[in-house]
Amino acid sequence: MFARAIQLKRFDAPSSCTFSSYRRFSAFKSQNPANQGIVDFLMQHKDEEDRKAKPNWFKVHAYNSAILTVSKIDTPIRSGEDLHAIPGIGARITERINDYLYKQYAQSASQDDEAFQNATRVKAKALFSTIPGVGPAKTRQLVEAGCLSIESLLSNEFSSYLNPIQLLHAKYLRNGNWFNKRRDADNVLEFCRGSLGPGYELALVGEYRRGFDSFPAVHVIISHPDHVHVPLPTSPPLDTGIVKGRGKGLSLFPTQDRRRERWLSHPENIPETLLQSDIIPSLQRQYLIADPIQVSRTSWKGYILLPDENGNAGQSRQDRARAIEKKEGRFTTLIMQLVPQKSFASSLAFYTGDDMFNRYLRTSAQQQGMLFNEHGVWQWTANEKTPLPKPSNSSELPSSEADSDSTQSQSSITQANSADTANAVDTVDPVNATATANDVLARSTQSSPSSPAEDGYWALQPSATEEEIFELLKIAYVKPEDRIGPGNWGVVKKNWKRPVSAHSESGDTHDDVPT
Repeated sequence: MFARAIQLKRFDAPSSCTFSSYRRFSAFKSQNPANQGIVDFLMQHKDEEDRKAKPNWFKVHAYNSAILTVSKIDTPIRSGEDLHAIPGIGARITERINDYLYKQYAQSASQDDEAFQNATRVKAKALFSTIPGVGPAKTRQLVEAGCLSIESLLSNEFSSYLNPIQLLHAKYLRNGNWFNKRRDADNVLEFCRGSLGPGYELALVGEYRRGFDSFPAVHVIISHPDHVHVPLPTSPPLDTGIVKGRGKGLSLFPTQDRRRERWLSHPENIPETLLQSDIIPSLQRQYLIADPIQVSRTSWKGYILLPDENGNAGQSRQDRARAIEKKEGRFTTLIMQLVPQKSFASSLAFYTGDDMFNRYLRTSAQQQGMLFNEHGVWQWTANEKTPLPKPSNSSELPSSEADSDSTQSQSSITQANSADTANAVDTVDPVNATATANDVLARSTQSSPSSPAEDGYWALQPSATEEEIFELLKIAYVKPEDRIGPGNWGVVKKNWKRPVSAHSESGDTHDDVPT
């Protein structure tokens, strides 16, 4: 109701406008009769959005603003280029207006008409701009070179303008629009459940879980009893005053070691986990996976062939193999995240998003002296040689410190880390043992003797549900469909400052190399 009141306050109808209510226009005349079709077209789309059970009031307001702006233009609008410099009309609505004009010209005018050619160029620019990684400069370069369709873009004449990843995106763009419906995501989830063996737990996250009707990618998190390794945070304790990197503690994703990231960019260097040994091969055997885009130890992103309405029983494997080979049917982007069982609730909250809500969760954790990431809520636990509090009995110690005495020196703890990583039953599985040993070795060699890691460790707090995570952070639970920022779920204190401890006063530094 508040958003509706704001729109009513901002709505200024011209004298030529007569309407029965704010929601439904009965008549709206343009100052130039040549633009009346555009006004009627925008009114139709506004009414369609307005009649939905949960209308997007931002879209309704955008359409109202565009209707008012177009109605005041006294010159004929011949293509979307005529609207780029006019305030009050966004890029998406400009594309829709250009598509409308393109169809009108195609039905009534020859292709030699100048207006039709302008609309064709604008339509091509809008189409190429939807290809991930293709920016305005590349789009303009393609159109000026005479490339006006996806078929032309994939030809030998223009394919050299794009890199291999951009060409891969363009190849699947011609098979339909980028957006999926909720039913499409449900079909993908059921297909994956039917293709994987017992023991796997899957959940849809991202925009689907936030209640969106359409979204560009299907995002799934997967857990299994055999995948239990929980990576330890390597950030310094939040009370040290040490800030490494841009916006430390407030960014959505932790900063990664770039050298390790480059090394893992080669498929042959990726340590094998359940994702590589079981999940991906199982989905490939059922011909769900078409082309990979990005692969890491615990995540996979790529194109898949959407299952039909009957899930995995509606098509034979031969039919799906033929469709993938010939690029027939509907394809979409699938993102899979393999998460530890102990981290399923935190991964569910983290990957549901959105970005602004995750920032709210991470900052709320900082204000409680904790750390929140996709693996859980962490409490800094001090060793006995420091005046910081001892770990409580309710805290769950990470496996690398679980078998170590709290009075050991840092060198003893490092040796215990290396030994326990290979045989810790409740933390490391055989599939992840190699990767974990490498991670522990990297942390032990990159920590200086004076680093804050000597004084304690991060302890994972038990949290089996999202509600328990919110309780640990001392904030009210927010439903997934309400996690769309900016929202009324809470206010992050802008003047909150990180407390300063003896670590920062002594001038110690810490090489922050998150896992």
